[in-house]
Amino acid sequence: LLIVSYVDVKTSKIRNYWPLLNLLIFIGILIFTRSLPELTHFIFPVGMIVAGFVLFVFHIMGAGDSKYIASLFLLVPTPYHLLFMEKLLTVTIFVG
Repeated sequence: LLIVSYVDVKTSKIRNYWPLLNLLIFIGILIFTRSLPELTHFIFPVGMIVAGFVLFVFHIMGAGDSKYIASLFLLVPTPYHLLFMEKLLTVTIFVG
Protein backbone atom coordinates (compact mmCIF):
# COMPACT_ATOMS: atom_id res chain seq x y z
CA LEU A 1 0.00 0.00 0.00
CA LEU A 2 2.86 2.36 0.78
CA ILE A 3 4.54 1.64 -2.56
CA VAL A 4 1.32 2.24 -4.49
CA SER A 5 0.72 5.46 -2.55
CA TYR A 6 4.24 6.68 -3.24
CA VAL A 7 4.00 5.91 -6.96
CA ASP A 8 0.57 7.59 -7.12
CA VAL A 9 1.81 10.75 -5.44
CA LYS A 10 4.97 10.85 -7.53
CA THR A 11 3.50 10.10 -10.97
CA SER A 12 -0.26 10.69 -10.47
CA LYS A 13 -0.88 7.28 -12.04
CA ILE A 14 -1.66 3.85 -10.67
CA ARG A 15 -0.63 1.25 -13.22
CA ASN A 16 -3.06 -1.58 -13.97
CA TYR A 17 -0.69 -4.22 -12.63
CA TRP A 18 -1.31 -3.12 -9.02
CA PRO A 19 -5.06 -3.99 -9.06
CA LEU A 20 -4.22 -7.12 -11.06
CA LEU A 21 -1.72 -8.12 -8.37
CA ASN A 22 -4.47 -7.74 -5.75
CA LEU A 23 -6.78 -9.85 -7.91
CA LEU A 24 -4.14 -12.57 -8.27
CA ILE A 25 -3.56 -12.58 -4.51
CA PHE A 26 -7.33 -12.89 -4.00
CA ILE A 27 -7.51 -15.84 -6.41
CA GLY A 28 -4.48 -17.40 -4.68
CA ILE A 29 -6.22 -17.10 -1.32
CA LEU A 30 -9.33 -18.74 -2.77
CA ILE A 31 -7.27 -21.62 -4.16
CA PHE A 32 -5.24 -22.00 -0.96
CA THR A 33 -8.28 -21.99 1.35
CA ARG A 34 -10.42 -24.00 -1.08
CA SER A 35 -13.47 -21.91 -0.28
CA LEU A 36 -15.65 -19.57 -2.27
CA PRO A 37 -16.70 -16.22 -0.84
CA GLU A 38 -20.36 -15.37 -0.42
CA LEU A 39 -21.91 -12.92 -2.85
CA THR A 40 -22.05 -10.32 -0.06
CA HIS A 41 -18.24 -10.16 -0.24
CA PHE A 42 -18.52 -8.42 -3.63
CA ILE A 43 -20.92 -5.64 -2.53
CA PHE A 44 -18.20 -3.16 -1.52
CA PRO A 45 -15.82 -3.88 -4.44
CA VAL A 46 -18.62 -3.44 -6.99
CA GLY A 47 -19.89 -0.40 -5.09
CA MET A 48 -16.42 1.14 -5.21
CA ILE A 49 -16.20 0.58 -8.96
CA VAL A 50 -19.58 2.29 -9.46
CA ALA A 51 -18.84 5.14 -7.03
CA GLY A 52 -15.33 5.50 -8.45
CA PHE A 53 -16.70 5.77 -11.97
CA VAL A 54 -19.10 8.52 -10.91
CA LEU A 55 -16.29 10.36 -9.10
CA PHE A 56 -14.04 9.91 -12.15
CA VAL A 57 -16.67 11.40 -14.46
CA PHE A 58 -16.81 14.49 -12.23
CA HIS A 59 -12.97 14.66 -12.07
CA ILE A 60 -12.91 14.08 -8.31
CA MET A 61 -11.07 10.75 -8.29
CA GLY A 62 -8.75 9.03 -10.72
CA ALA A 63 -9.73 5.83 -12.49
CA GLY A 64 -6.67 4.01 -11.13
CA ASP A 65 -7.58 4.98 -7.59
CA SER A 66 -11.08 3.52 -7.86
CA LYS A 67 -9.79 0.32 -9.51
CA TYR A 68 -7.16 -0.14 -6.83
CA ILE A 69 -9.57 0.48 -3.94
CA ALA A 70 -12.09 -1.96 -5.44
CA SER A 71 -9.41 -4.64 -5.78
CA LEU A 72 -8.16 -3.90 -2.26
CA PHE A 73 -11.65 -4.56 -0.89
CA LEU A 74 -11.38 -8.10 -2.30
CA LEU A 75 -8.51 -8.75 0.12
CA VAL A 76 -10.34 -7.42 3.18
CA PRO A 77 -12.48 -10.02 4.99
CA THR A 78 -16.21 -9.40 4.63
CA PRO A 79 -16.90 -8.58 8.32
CA TYR A 80 -14.36 -5.74 8.12
CA HIS A 81 -15.61 -4.08 4.92
CA LEU A 82 -17.66 -1.45 6.73
CA LEU A 83 -14.85 -0.66 9.18
CA PHE A 84 -12.34 -0.44 6.32
CA MET A 85 -14.66 1.92 4.43
CA GLU A 86 -15.06 4.09 7.53
CA LYS A 87 -11.29 4.32 8.03
CA LEU A 88 -10.76 4.99 4.31
CA LEU A 89 -13.27 7.87 4.36
CA THR A 90 -11.72 9.28 7.54
CA VAL A 91 -8.22 9.26 6.08
CA THR A 92 -9.50 10.73 2.80
CA ILE A 93 -11.19 13.61 4.62
CA PHE A 94 -8.10 14.41 6.69
CA VAL A 95 -5.69 14.16 3.77
CA GLY A 96 -7.98 16.03 1.37
